[in-house]
Amino acid sequence: MAIALPHICHLTVLNPALHSRIFHKQAMSMVEAGFKVSVVGQDASPQPYHVEGVQVLPLPVFHPRSVQRFRVRKQIWDHAVAVNADVYVVHAPELLGMASKLKKRFPQARFVYDMHEDYALNIREAGYYPFWLKGILANRVRQAELAFASWGDAVVFAETCFETLLDMKSGVGFTLPNLFRESKTAMPELPTLEDGLPILLFSGTVAENWGIRLAVETWKQLNAKIPVRLVVAGIAYDKALKNSILEQVAQSGFSSRFLWWGNGEYVPHTEILAWIKASQLGLTPYILRPNLAERMPTRFFEFMAMGKPVLFTQNPPWDELNARVEFGLSTNWPVVESTLDEIALRLESGWSTRVPAHIWSWEAQTELPRYLSWLKG
Repeated sequence: MAIALPHICHLTVLNPALHSRIFHKQAMSMVEAGFKVSVVGQDASPQPYHVEGVQVLPLPVFHPRSVQRFRVRKQIWDHAVAVNADVYVVHAPELLGMASKLKKRFPQARFVYDMHEDYALNIREAGYYPFWLKGILANRVRQAELAFASWGDAVVFAETCFETLLDMKSGVGFTLPNLFRESKTAMPELPTLEDGLPILLFSGTVAENWGIRLAVETWKQLNAKIPVRLVVAGIAYDKALKNSILEQVAQSGFSSRFLWWGNGEYVPHTEILAWIKASQLGLTPYILRPNLAERMPTRFFEFMAMGKPVLFTQNPPWDELNARVEFGLSTNWPVVESTLDEIALRLESGWSTRVPAHIWSWEAQTELPRYLSWLKG
């Protein structure tokens, strides 16, 4: 008789239940390995449901800085208790305190912290917290993580540069970068853009530090050389920023060549992938703050997988990778005239890339089988 594999429950607060890392990568890999899997996360469904073999336990959809962030904790607790899982994977540092209480409720369960970000550093670098509050919040987050390291069973790092942040007493750690995994859900059909212009794509969260203003300015500069369209596919949490960007577009003289897909609201991961597939060039003008400089952006791997080049900020780790696999073009911002000329020529000649799959593939990473084996107990 086959032995049933553990039930794994993923817990998050701000992420959608169908999040690219939580659902499409981790949960789906676990389902395919034979585990029973549940995900507690934001979802518009009023009731729990199953998709691709995963049980989704929905939380209300809300803004990250809404008080709802605190109100949903009881709902998360109730879902977690009802599931009575063998392994809980926690995807938010603010749930680590809840995890310790769950451990007392279910002493036989194992607990994993999936560290998506260096959250403490992110808080210190964020522009939306008051200066006096940043240090307090960052310290609380780091203390919660260090407390987990003293009793938790394992940690999973989303970046190699995070590996020194937590020294687990258990000695169990895995590094699973946000490499590309093709979704089992088919990409949606996108509207046909009749002008047939090359598409420059800015995708993901729309924020100052991700360089949205630089992306719009680059699109405007390039239109002085060849007609190109800019598609923005991602959520803008800052409505004032969104309105400012729309004003910047209106004053560009090329507003008919601009599309904000999703109108600044959350864009499902499958739709972002569809736009990457439809695009000719990705714009990633990231601002190199300390919380980003050592990281490898997920968007790079998604464009690599689709064979689409990326225009990215000069940064030694990224330049070194580009020297090896040529996934795009490195630049400073604003883009100088000679680089704009080179981009225009490449776009006119059908610019594409061919990066070996082992560089960008989620399934190809060696730590994944080791992690799945550990989960079996």
